[in-house]
Amino acid sequence: METCKILGVCSLVIGLAAGVCSGQSQQPLRASADERGFFIGSAVNMTPFRGETIYQDTLRREFNIMVAENAFKFDATQPARNTYNFTDTDALVDFTQANNMRMRGHTLVWHNQLPAWLTGGSFSRDEAIAILKDHISTLVGRYKGRVWAWDVVNEAIDDSTGMLRNSFWLRSIGPDYINMAFEFARASDPDARLYYNDYSIEGMSAKSNAVYNLVSGLKSQGEPIDGVGWQMHQIAGFRIQPQNQTNAQRLADLGLDISITEMDVRLILPDTPDQLQQQALAYGDAINFCLTQSNCKALVMWGFTDKYSWIPGTFSGRGDALIYDTNYQPKPAYFALKNVLEQGLDLSPKITDAAKSGKRLLISGQRFEDGASLFINGEMQNKVSNDPQAPSTSIVARKAGKRIRSGDILLVKNPDGLSSNEFTYP
Repeated sequence: METCKILGVCSLVIGLAAGVCSGQSQQPLRASADERGFFIGSAVNMTPFRGETIYQDTLRREFNIMVAENAFKFDATQPARNTYNFTDTDALVDFTQANNMRMRGHTLVWHNQLPAWLTGGSFSRDEAIAILKDHISTLVGRYKGRVWAWDVVNEAIDDSTGMLRNSFWLRSIGPDYINMAFEFARASDPDARLYYNDYSIEGMSAKSNAVYNLVSGLKSQGEPIDGVGWQMHQIAGFRIQPQNQTNAQRLADLGLDISITEMDVRLILPDTPDQLQQQALAYGDAINFCLTQSNCKALVMWGFTDKYSWIPGTFSGRGDALIYDTNYQPKPAYFALKNVLEQGLDLSPKITDAAKSGKRLLISGQRFEDGASLFINGEMQNKVSNDPQAPSTSIVARKAGKRIRSGDILLVKNPDGLSSNEFTYP
């Protein structure tokens, strides 16, 4: 099987020098993903989100979907039985709304990161159900219409037995806590996409069979489940295999979407060029898989910069698992994603409108790269810059408003050499 069939002309050289092919576009990942109707995103760590401008700038520039690492979890949102904390969750959702991004809610029901008041309490089954319903209804209801998808239940399958994990929820309510969770979520937001999410379920295995049996059972019972999240925590050397496609297709046959929800590809430290190349191939395989598998809707990574990754603190001697290094520089893996997303797309700029504003001429359009040039009747204009508020869709020519006339021909040329349509000034 050819696992990287649309990686494109840069696939053999990603990252061996700076990871950039000659003439490669400056188009961010999200622009290409938007054109494909696909979601590319990252988990968000609240410390740099609140403290580092470059962190937020990279999020809004490169991604069209994001998820909180911890802010939506039970212990963070409900520190006491009748007390909710929405400070971080509100900030994240507001950020996505302001930047035309989607939000994933992670997670409503999990065996980990539960507050002590809950796990240390003595609750009857009815009380536990009431707590579960209140928690789900409060979060999902608060963000109704603003969170695109929820990981309703996370990691409910035990690795060793393939049965339901012996969690607080199973002990307190019984196996139907899963059914209830999906029902409570659907009642609180009928339009949100509702997911079951787990790790090590991407291929064909005892665990993925257990998850398949769980979700097929939910579907047969008429429960409102829309998709399965594959966490996709991998090591260098991972490649998409036929078993991944087989697994995805059997979920599609149930009417279920899939999303890659927490991808990272950890390396042995210190990394080497060969390891970085293997990592790039893994990310390239994953995005290629999603773009060719009709029920795969998103690829979300568990962070984007190695500066803030959970891997070194969990896997001794491993790290560098993400697509940007600790200095926010894109790695070969970034360009692997970029190359696949851009394959077959028209990346040339496009002028859609032009208008005078005093001495200035304002050009509107798409895919204007930083440093783009403006030509009027073939003559290159001076004092031209991208609008800092909307650099990819607006160009300002500070003196061209004085000379522009009806019938003049406008053209924008990007630094990569791609030229726009010829636009006739009205």
